[in-house]
Amino acid sequence: MIPCGMSFIGLATVLLKPLWKQPSKVLFVKDLTLLNHSMKPTDCTVTLQVAHMSHRDIEKTGAEDLLGITAREAARQKLMVPGSTAHRALSSKPQHFQVRVKVFEARQLMGNNIKPVVKVSIAGQQHQTRIKMGNNPFFNEVG
Repeated sequence: MIPCGMSFIGLATVLLKPLWKQPSKVLFVKDLTLLNHSMKPTDCTVTLQVAHMSHRDIEKTGAEDLLGITAREAARQKLMVPGSTAHRALSSKPQHFQVRVKVFEARQLMGNNIKPVVKVSIAGQQHQTRIKMGNNPFFNEVG
């Protein structure tokens, strides 16, 4: 349900399986068309860069804020860090992980007096940005 004053712009689903198969790569999704409530394409698009950063990668690259750099820079740092390439057997016990999504900005949103908000749903949990005013909002938030 969308709270009063917020309008639905669109929905996009991005499968992370290619990133999981090749964790050293950066997944680029350019101009992905958003869908409306009826799952029909809208005129809105979204562009994403997604990188897989394991806990070990974060420790090797240092304690600085990795969200302050782009996904491409993070992947480059990951490739430059020396490490073993031997693969360990996968564990069957459940593991905890974090997914961080940084929402930067939206451009050329249509409408007057709009208050855009971005909602991100991952693994059944939903997070949203603060409401901004205008047609070119700058969010710069981590969800």
